[in-house]
Order: sequence, then structure tokens, then C-alpha cells
Amino acid sequence: MRSGLTFAAVVFLLVECARGQSGLEVYSADPFVLLKVKESLQDRKSPFLPAYERLLRDAEKALDVTPPSVVSKDRVPQGGSKHDYMSLSRYWWPDPSKPNGLPYIRKDGETNPETADYRDHDKYVVMASSVSTLGLAYFFSGREEFAKHAARLVRTWYLDSATAMSPHLEYSQSIPGRSTGRGTGILDGRHIALVLDAVGMIRGSQSWTDKDQSGILYWCNAYVRWLTESDKGKDEADATNNHGTWYDAHVTSVALFVGRKDMALQVVQAASEKRIFAQISPDGGQPEETARTRPWNYCVFNLEAFARLATQAQRLNVDLWKAKGADGRSLRQAVDYLLPFALEKKEWPFKDIDGLRPEMIVPVLLWATASSGEPVYLQAARSIGGSRLREIRPVLLTGVVIP
Repeated sequence: MRSGLTFAAVVFLLVECARGQSGLEVYSADPFVLLKVKESLQDRKSPFLPAYERLLRDAEKALDVTPPSVVSKDRVPQGGSKHDYMSLSRYWWPDPSKPNGLPYIRKDGETNPETADYRDHDKYVVMASSVSTLGLAYFFSGREEFAKHAARLVRTWYLDSATAMSPHLEYSQSIPGRSTGRGTGILDGRHIALVLDAVGMIRGSQSWTDKDQSGILYWCNAYVRWLTESDKGKDEADATNNHGTWYDAHVTSVALFVGRKDMALQVVQAASEKRIFAQISPDGGQPEETARTRPWNYCVFNLEAFARLATQAQRLNVDLWKAKGADGRSLRQAVDYLLPFALEKKEWPFKDIDGLRPEMIVPVLLWATASSGEPVYLQAARSIGGSRLREIRPVLLTGVVIP
């Protein structure tokens, strides 16, 4: 299977090198890889230059992002305050058979436009995406203005008493007439992993202070307690689909950031049985996801969570990519299952209201390449991604060289 492109041509790094020795505190990417990519960028012929140049363009745009805050909203959750994050469950709609539309009813895969009225989610995504972009751009370029604005965004969302978000998601994904929030709403907060990695990247800058670091650690300690001890957190931990996988990646990212390696290790050590073998069938299918109205989206979405969790697990010397059940079920089997459909060699057999979008799987293919060195994944990524593949962010995060 390794014929064609050699291992050295496929992956930039030596994965067998010791991990965690870089001093760079990031957990959803390999710090050793990031340092090797940064070293490569000193050469103007670096294979990572197209992705780096695009990153800088994105960072320049992010400098113009006005710091968002959860307090900038008209709605206040029942029993809460403006500091509490709130959102509406996207697939729940007014019941047309009821005069007031209550309680709402579920339409899987159909987004209720009312979600746009609950602005915390969109603001959170903008904040996290901008901080991630700025942090990575600062790490590679050393340009202080990127660190400065990333720090400003983080302070506004998490640290400043007038604008900070409360360290919980009690009011996330509410359903009018049914609940003010649900455990499934914890999924909204998964982007914190990107924020915390960016904090690790700007920590050595002039713009991020010891007070900032103490503040974000205090916030995250409270948050991870809520994630693991609240009723909603416990409900989400028991989820048997992508929600459960993302919950594990969510908790692990925060636990590692605050130094709770014991908590993180407990999560990743259980993941083989609890997540991989429970969710992936022997042929690589994901029955919980293919039962949805948007099966392709959710199959890939779940693999994105697995890829993040596997990267975090590597920091704890747990290799989830190599976990394999007695009947063959594994992460790689799940990726292999989707490949012929992504490459249009087989027809997607499930009803899908979105249709099949092959480009969605490209980042997963790069993570699979980085973890295994198998040329088949890079070849598939090149076939799907085309000439733009060299420009995408996961190239920088995985250290995969695009020939």
C-alpha cells in the first residue's frame, strides 16, 4: 500500500520523534510538527508557503474583527444573565398545529431561521476562528500585532468582567416549550480547543500577560468542572454519536490546558471501546450518522472529532489511530469506508438532503496521512482538493507535504 509516493515524500515530519518536548503548549496539533513547519518556512521554496501566505491574508482580515461578547444581545435566558451563552436548537421549529407554536417540534437537518436571532453562537464562532487564525499567524511570523489582537479578543470573551462569558453552557440549544438548554448544546463550545491552542502560541508574546494566563486558567478550571460534573455534561458524555466524540475532544482539550492530565488520560484511554468500537461498524460505516438526514455531513463531522481526539491522545502516548477491534473496526476503517464515495467510485447509498460534498473530507484525509504515512489518503486528498490543496490550513497543522 506504500508503493508510489514514499513515506518521506508524504509526510514532512518524523512521527517517531519524542512528542511534548517543544515547550509549545498546543494540544489539537502536534507542537513538534508546528515547529518543523515553522523551520521550513525560513526557506522561500518551502512546500508550506502557499498555506502560510493564505494564513497571513486571513490574519490581516482578522485584525479588523471587532471583539464580540455574549453580553451584546437583547435576549436573556430565563433564570440567567447576559453573561450566559445561549442558543436555539437548530432543527426545532414551531408546531404549526398549535396556536402559539409550542412546544417546538423536530425537523432533522432543517435549520430553523430563528437561530439567527440567537447571536451568541455566531459571535462565538467568529471569535474562536479569528483567535485561532491570529495565534497561528503570530507563531509562524512573529508579528506582534497578531498576538495583540488575539489577546484582545480572548480578554473580551473570557476575562473582562463587563463582557465575559460565564463558564458554562446551561442555556445552549434551548427548545421553546421544552427546555431552556440541553446537554447536546455542549457541542456549541467545541471551538474552545482552537482558542486554547492559540493562547499557547501567543503566550510568549508581549501582548499576553501573566495576569491573562492566570485568568484563562481560572475560567477553564471552572468550565471543565461544569463539563464533567453538571447534569448536562453527564448527559453529553453518554451520547453515542458525534456528540459523544466531540464531548471527549472538548473535555480533553480543556483538561490538558489546565494541567489535568489525569482527567484527559481517563477520557482518551476509554475512547477505543466507548467511541471507536461503539460507533464504527466492522466495515467502517457509522450507523448513528448514516441514519440522519445529512449522513455525509455527520460521518465526516464525526471523523473530524476523532482526528482531533486522536491528536490530543498522542500527547498522552495513546494512539487511537492504531486502535482496532477484534472484527476490524477502527478509525482508518471509517476513513476507508468513505473514500470510494468521496472519489465518486461508488454511489452514496443513503438519502441525503445536502447531497455528497467530497471536499469536506479533505482535512480528515490529511490527518490520516500524517498519522499513517499511507499514500492512498494523500492521493485522495489531491484528487479531491486539486490545485487549492496546498493553500488550506490543515497542511500547516499536519505537516503533510503536498507534492
